[in-house]
Amino acid sequence: MSIAKAILVTLALWATPVFAQDVEGTEDPCIMLGVISTTVMEARQRGISLGDIMTAAQGNDILQAITLAAYQVPRFTTEEYQQQAIADFGNEIMLACYGG
Repeated sequence: MSIAKAILVTLALWATPVFAQDVEGTEDPCIMLGVISTTVMEARQRGISLGDIMTAAQGNDILQAITLAAYQVPRFTTEEYQQQAIADFGNEIMLACYGG
């Protein structure tokens, strides 16, 4: 399975509430959003199209909002900057979730 398909399948599953409860072994919604956000940003940094992610997120307003925010961040060419963007985006979403 290509990385694009794997990410799309993961996003589709995360959009399901039953699966989301098991993310990282926590029921903390802010941590779950952080994990989901890093996955979306990883897709962004790997060049997956916005349309593909929005299709996978169809019907989930929160996931669509996270996706749109991720695609406003520049796509970087070096692995180091990509990893930094992924980590920063997940942390920003968690910070907003916690009210920071």
